[in-house]
Amino acid sequence: MKALSLILFLLSLTLTLTNSKAENIRNDVSTEQIKDQIFQLKKSPIITKLSQGIVAPIILKDDIAVLDAQGSLYLLDNENLSDLKWQLNLSTKRYIRASLLYQSDYIFCTIENVVYKIDPEKCEIIWQKELKAPVRGKVAILNDVLIALTVDNYLYAISVKDSSLTWNYQSSQVEFTKLNSASPIAQDDIIVVPFSSGDVVAFNEYGEKLWEHKLPTSDFLDHPFTAIISASRIQEKKVIITNGSGIFALNLSSGDEIWSQTLNVKAVSEVTKNSLFIITSDNKVVALDLLNGQQIWTLELTKIDNSTYFNEPVFAQDKLFITTNQGVLMELDPSTGTIEKVNSIPKGTYHSLVSSGSSFYVTTNGGGLFKMRILYG
Repeated sequence: MKALSLILFLLSLTLTLTNSKAENIRNDVSTEQIKDQIFQLKKSPIITKLSQGIVAPIILKDDIAVLDAQGSLYLLDNENLSDLKWQLNLSTKRYIRASLLYQSDYIFCTIENVVYKIDPEKCEIIWQKELKAPVRGKVAILNDVLIALTVDNYLYAISVKDSSLTWNYQSSQVEFTKLNSASPIAQDDIIVVPFSSGDVVAFNEYGEKLWEHKLPTSDFLDHPFTAIISASRIQEKKVIITNGSGIFALNLSSGDEIWSQTLNVKAVSEVTKNSLFIITSDNKVVALDLLNGQQIWTLELTKIDNSTYFNEPVFAQDKLFITTNQGVLMELDPSTGTIEKVNSIPKGTYHSLVSSGSSFYVTTNGGGLFKMRILYG
């Protein structure tokens, strides 16, 4: 029955390609099952798709870390998820906002207004820092400075070594902040912070403001309440920012706009070579040329029902993968937008795939952590 439902779902997809390769649309798309599925966690991650607390697992060399709904962090062997290396109980309260980051051999975890630095080799909390308000998005790290943006538009620069406050910045207050707001990013000795007021501000690691850019908005409801709705990306000296009005490429050094597209963006992929892929609020997948912002192709998806949720596209193994909360994984040709395969995965996935080699990982609403190898033929 599951395979039949996937086939019906696939037949309901409407393909609209805007480039010259439209004649290459495949009509023999196969539907397959995920092989070697492994269930690990008894406690499920956080509950709803709007919650930033649905935390994707992170890869640590030969291990994988995942956070459950009760604030327990698990470290598992990457090759064998039944090998639990340790469990660290960080919080005793149910949370909504959380994030995980692995950098410089340490895990940085946020749960609501607390930031943790964890040594995964020793299963030890090096330090924990309590902030005045919950952290919005993920933290970013530049050299020895950890950057955390809180929901009240307060920016903290914290010493990675000892958690002391290095500098701070207060942006204008807003009345509401979306749970899936964008995160600060750091690259090339520049920190770029997307404030929910619509201001994009760049700093150096010492807190000196380098430039500021105000994103245009389409209507009152788009500013400041949904000013930025997906993460900023940096590639080739560009910053890619999205809000309810469109997608914008800014010069990393100056903040000047390079190009923009008027699209209602719901999710955006990491930059892949000279392309990036977005999902719009009307459930279209759009490939954009990073150099000029022009659309390369468009794929229109038809939802199974109103509860269908499409997660952020992921580029891995030279393919583009899109998951849904309905238990569907689509594999696309990134150059044409052609759907090549559709796979069955656990339902209740509200984050993009995490890939490591030939393996893929998802956490689900009610199911725990799954490791998948997709076998064909």
